[in-house]
Amino acid sequence: MNLNQNINTWYFLPHHTVVSEQKDSTNVRIDFDASSKGKGALSLNDCLESGPNLNPDLLKIILRFRLHKIAFCADIQRAFLEIEIVEEDRQLLKFLCIMKGGPNLDLRTHNVETFHYTRVTFGVKCSSFLLAAVIKLHLEKYVSTKAYEMLIELYVDDLINSTFDITEALQLIEDMIHKLSEGWGVNFVRMGYKFYYFTRGYESANMDCWETSEESDVPLKVHEIIWDNVNDNLNIDIKELEKLNKLVKITKRVILSTCGMFFDPIGIMSPFNIRMKLLLQIMWVLGISWDKCVRRDIKATFLEWIKEIEILKQFKIPRQYCNEINLESKEHLFS
Repeated sequence: MNLNQNINTWYFLPHHTVVSEQKDSTNVRIDFDASSKGKGALSLNDCLESGPNLNPDLLKIILRFRLHKIAFCADIQRAFLEIEIVEEDRQLLKFLCIMKGGPNLDLRTHNVETFHYTRVTFGVKCSSFLLAAVIKLHLEKYVSTKAYEMLIELYVDDLINSTFDITEALQLIEDMIHKLSEGWGVNFVRMGYKFYYFTRGYESANMDCWETSEESDVPLKVHEIIWDNVNDNLNIDIKELEKLNKLVKITKRVILSTCGMFFDPIGIMSPFNIRMKLLLQIMWVLGISWDKCVRRDIKATFLEWIKEIEILKQFKIPRQYCNEINLESKEHLFS
C-alpha cells in the first residue's frame, strides 16, 4: 500500500472460504486477509495498531474451569459481527464479489460487484482489541458481582468457568445473559454443561445448547482442549499429530514443527513432548542444519516417539482437579 496515494479509492481486501469440519457451528466462514500486499507495498495490517492485549491469562481461566464440580462454557455467537464500523472506515474494508459466472480468473466474463464490510472483520489486526474493548466498556456500568467478574474475564468471545452447584450456575447464566443483552442486543449462547439433563432442562431459554460428547461427532473443545462432558475428563486433540506417521524426510525443522503442534496450556502433555525438546537441544549442540536429514540414532528416537502418539488417545485427566472445599466448615487445618 502506497500511503502517498488515496487508499480509500483502491484498496480491496482479499478473502476466501475457510471450512472447519471439527466445529459444530459456523463451520464455514469467510476469512479476510488484511495482511495481503503487493510487491514493495504495505498491507492494511501494516498501517494499523493491534492495540493492547486485553485478554486474561489463559492458564488462570482453565484452572478456574477445573476448580468446582459444575463446569460450564459459552461463547457469544457472531461476536465480531455485532460491532459496527464507522462509515468513513468502511472504505478500507472493500472487497470484490463475483455475482455469477463461477470461479474463473478471467474477470472480464464475470459480473463483479464491490461491497463494503460494515462490521468488525476477521483477519484485521485490531479486531480482537476492538471486541475486548467494546465488551469491557459495556460492562463498566455494572457493579461488581460474580457474573460480572466472569464476563470481564472473557477470552475473546469465550467464557469457561465452574461453580459449586447447579442452582448457582443457572443464576449466573441468567445474570450474564441479561447484562450482555442489555447493551449487545444478543444473547450469551451455546452453553455446555457437565450434565446432559442440565442442558435438557434449560432448552427453554433463548440460547443454543451443545450436545454431549457422546451424541455429537464433533468433540466439545475448551480452548482447543477436548472436554468429555459426559465423563468429565480432559484430553488433548492429537488429530494433527496422527499425520506424522506419513513423514518420509526427518529434519531438525520437521522435529521443531512437530513440537509446535502441541497446544497444551496446562502442561498435561509435558512428560511426553519434553523428550522432543531435549532431542532438539542435542541437535542444536551438534550443529545439525535445518533441512538436512538427521543422524540415524536421532531419527530412530523420533520415530519411536511418533509410535507412542497412539497412547495419547487413551490419556485423560479429570477436569476437576481437587475435591470441593467447604469454606463454611468450622474444621481448620491448624489449631
